[in-house]
Parts: sequence; C-alpha cells; structure tokens
Amino acid sequence: MDESEPEIFTEANIYKVIVDLFLAGGETTGTSLDWSLLYMIRYPNIQRKCQAEIDKVVGTNRRVKLSDKGSLPFLEATLLEIQRIGNTLTFSLPHVAKTDATLQGYLIPKDSIVIANLYSAHIDEKYWDEPETFKPERFLDSDGKIQRKDAFVPFSTGPRFCIGEPLARMELFLFFTNLLQQFSFTPTDENDLPSLDGIQALTLTALPYHLVAKPR
Repeated sequence: MDESEPEIFTEANIYKVIVDLFLAGGETTGTSLDWSLLYMIRYPNIQRKCQAEIDKVVGTNRRVKLSDKGSLPFLEATLLEIQRIGNTLTFSLPHVAKTDATLQGYLIPKDSIVIANLYSAHIDEKYWDEPETFKPERFLDSDGKIQRKDAFVPFSTGPRFCIGEPLARMELFLFFTNLLQQFSFTPTDENDLPSLDGIQALTLTALPYHLVAKPR
C-alpha cells in the first residue's frame, strides 16, 4: 500500500472485527441452542423425526459434518423454525436515515435512528400461516426441499446484518445435529413442561430449565 494513502483497516480494526465476529456468533449460537433443546423436549415427535433423518443419512458410525447439511432438509427446516419462533434477536442493530424518507405515510427525518422489529416480521400473519405454532414443514416446499422466506430475518438484513451469522449457523447446525445423533432429550417431569417464554436482554433467552439427556 502507498504510505500516502489512508489506511482503511488498521491492525486494531481487524482485531476488533474478529472479536466482534466470535462474540456475535457465540452469543447467538448459545442462545439458539438453548431454544433448540427446549423445543425438542416440548415437541418429541419433531425430535424423533430429526433423529430418524440423521440415522438414515449419516448413521451412527461417524459424526455429522457440515457437508451433510444439504441432505438433512427436515432438520435444517427445524432449525430455521426454531430461529423464527424463538426470535433470539428481536431487534436489529440501530441504523441512521441518510436522508429524509417517507414510509407508509410516516416521515422519517434525516439522521433519525431506526431499529427494525424483527420479532414482528416473524409473527406477521401476512407471511406466516399460524405464526404462533411450531411448524418446521413451513420451510419445506412440495418436494421436501428447503424454501427461503423473505420475512425470515433472524440475523437482521441489509448491510448491517449480524456479522456472526455464518459462524452462528455453522455452529448451531453442528452442535444440534451431533447432540441429536448421540442423545434423546426429555423433560425432567412430563407433567410440568418448561415454559416457552423468554427473557429479553441483548438477546431473547429461554427461561432456565432442566432436561434429561439419554444416550441413544
């Protein structure tokens, strides 16, 4: 680089971006995995269907790999539905309006801080049939293949979407599939199932709960 040219990224910038990447990916992954196991003990039929798909495609003699993802459509659909209904990120990062803008008749003045409500996008009946119902098959087309939804924005959207999204998706898939391959999860008390309510902080986290992990 010509020393007369201004640096776009300094070493300190790169370090902070890497830290942000792992913090963003780690936080969302941990929270999403909490929700994933919670929904598995609340919906044992879905858990068994995911395990049957893993057994058929991967078997039990090796670990699930990232390259198996395309061959596990129901399991991937289940993770997508958990991310939709669990709403780990309920709001996007703040954005700033560069110019005056009008949205549905409302004036948004220049320099206004705008925060998108991701939760509302995930429960809007215009885009989701029975949005309060846990239905992984909503992410599958008639051929059983994954179909993306425009209103599905668990990591926000646009230039400022979550920087940890690729890492979080990879980690969640590998952790979730390998856990289901090795264990079956049940509630500690069938007559007292843990709540599906959450605690709102930086992310929407599941209420503390206990489960039983039984080797398969």
